Amino acid sequence: MRIRLGQEYDVIESATVITHDDKDVSFKIDELTIRFIFKVDKSNEDTSLSSEIVDNKTLNLILTNYNNPLGQGLLRPVELGSYNGDRLLISFMIYSLNDTGAKTIHVTFLSRKKLPNNEQKESKQ
Repeated sequence: MRIRLGQEYDVIESATVITHDDKDVSFKIDELTIRFIFKVDKSNEDTSLSSEIVDNKTLNLILTNYNNPLGQGLLRPVELGSYNGDRLLISFMIYSLNDTGAKTIHVTFLSRKKLPNNEQKESKQ
């Protein structure tokens, strides 16, 4: 099955995972690994997302205070890098199930064709 969002995004992979105890979750797409690392900062209630490049095939996404039962995530796809010559993007929503660190994670990895350089310049005008 092929899933396409609009005319620009192709779904590479999509998954729902239920985890517990704020366990890290790793997603592998061919040779690429994207790891969700959950942190709790009790001194600051704000939610934050940061990234850490481990090597040229591994990216850690550090998700701090993702503990809302109503859900938190990315409202629009965010570019992570490239995949098979196209842009690699991610979209996710995370629902915290209780205070034990149990979470439901909905994640979608997307690709988007890169425009040739001259088309990129024209589309920005």
